[in-house]
Amino acid sequence: QLSVSFGLILLTDILYRFTNIPGYDQPFVKDQNFGSFMDMVLMGKLNNGGGWVAINCLPTAAHTIWGVVAGKLLASTLAAGEKIKRLAVVGVIGLVVGYSLDWVGLVPIIKRICTSSFIITSGGWCLVTLAFFYWLIDFKGVKNWTLFFAIVGMNSIFIYTFMETVGKHWFRDFVGIFVLGFLGWFSTPEQPALFVNGIIVLGLAWGLCFWLYRKRIFIKV
Repeated sequence: QLSVSFGLILLTDILYRFTNIPGYDQPFVKDQNFGSFMDMVLMGKLNNGGGWVAINCLPTAAHTIWGVVAGKLLASTLAAGEKIKRLAVVGVIGLVVGYSLDWVGLVPIIKRICTSSFIITSGGWCLVTLAFFYWLIDFKGVKNWTLFFAIVGMNSIFIYTFMETVGKHWFRDFVGIFVLGFLGWFSTPEQPALFVNGIIVLGLAWGLCFWLYRKRIFIKV
């Protein structure tokens, strides 16, 4: 699994650096890289002009695989201290490697095309964070503050899918009509207004998860 994950990262890096397709031969330049070329092949257009690319699915698959491996580790019979140590050590290694690739100028950290340095760095942060919360919640037993987050976690796949499809229109866009309109009366700058809108949308999403939690409805795959 780990070999496949790093193979996907390496494959993506090779495609960006060595395909040399005219007009799409700048690995880390917006709209001029291999990912943008594949968007033109797959969709006939660039992805909203924001620099995002569809083949992000290749390198980000590594995150999914690492999550599976981490889950297997947590479900294993190893002592809790050993689990925490392994997660923390690998996470720190990921942070050192990822940031070093960026600092030396070899691979810049770019989220929108999911460069190898971004994948490794963000994966490192995830593992370090997982180690910390496993230590705090499962090892030390500090759980009295977790229900707010657990309510979302119990339907995490559902709320992610919902907010990436109809939810972003039903919640974000619909709420934005009223929130941005109201704040516009007070000449509120765009960024603070969007922040307020985001907080309200987040509250609505949490409320939906809370309703499912109260009804004991848990959508799983």
